[in-house]
Amino acid sequence: MNDMTLPPTDQIALAEMTQAEARRTNTAIKAGITTLRALLLDMRDRKGWKALGYASFEEYGQAELGYENVYLHRLANAAAIEKVLELPIGNSTPESQLRPLAPLSDEERRTVWAEATAKAEEDGRKLTARLVQEAVDKLQEEKESWRQQAIGEKKTRTVAEQKAETAQAEAATLRRTLALEAERLAQAKVLEARAEIRHSKEQADKLKDTIKSLKHEREDAIQRGVTNKLREQQSTLDSREAQLVSLEQRIAFLKSELEPLTEANQAVARHRPRIVEADHLINSIAVLISDAFDPAHGGAPPEEIRREWEHGAKKIDQLAEMIRLAISGGFDHE
Repeated sequence: MNDMTLPPTDQIALAEMTQAEARRTNTAIKAGITTLRALLLDMRDRKGWKALGYASFEEYGQAELGYENVYLHRLANAAAIEKVLELPIGNSTPESQLRPLAPLSDEERRTVWAEATAKAEEDGRKLTARLVQEAVDKLQEEKESWRQQAIGEKKTRTVAEQKAETAQAEAATLRRTLALEAERLAQAKVLEARAEIRHSKEQADKLKDTIKSLKHEREDAIQRGVTNKLREQQSTLDSREAQLVSLEQRIAFLKSELEPLTEANQAVARHRPRIVEADHLINSIAVLISDAFDPAHGGAPPEEIRREWEHGAKKIDQLAEMIRLAISGGFDHE
């Protein structure tokens, strides 16, 4: 910022000068009284130059006082800084000591001025423009250090947010893959078991028909007294009955295997809402993380809170590892 203007301050809007006020002020300025700087500030801020018929404060200073723009504004700015610092009005403070404070805010001006005056008293010497400039430079270095620290913390926050987004995307992909694979396997096993049961029932029905036919033949053989035929039929009958028992046992076994498969399908139905709920929770965590580091809610967190956030990031990594282990181990733990 140059010497022409000051940074915005919390000032109340001033009423413009009347022509009479502007003339009186102009006369006092030309008289070179000790409140010259304060009068110039009043002339500028209340637009006394406008009441005197000038297009600008700079035009007024050149025409009436012969002041260059830079010098004119330096005097007015010095008066404005005097008001902020509550210094005695009367040009008692050299303008050169007030000039380094021009780019600062009101609060920063008070802080720097207090530090410079304290330094002068501590060293047992008079306050100088150099001491004020050194205090300003120190403040600017601290502000730059804070800015660099804020940039570093923002980068750290961005990396953490990117990791959270990546973990969230990976978790969502793993959940979808896990659910689809489990559902596919369960459906395939159910279809396979049902097909085998149907086939076994068909064979059992055929055997029952064969046994029934053989029994009729045996009865016929008994009636005809054909002993040899009877023995052959009895042997065949026994064999068919043994096959029937085996098939019935197979059907019972398949039914016993179908039951857990049915339960597995039910487990899939139970897991699906949990997966949806977990997905909502992960999204909520991502929103909480983004909200916690939103600059609009405050500055950078203290070191203790940063360590807790880092611990939370490790937990997210552990959660992702748990999901990978669960997928590699299947649903045996259910």
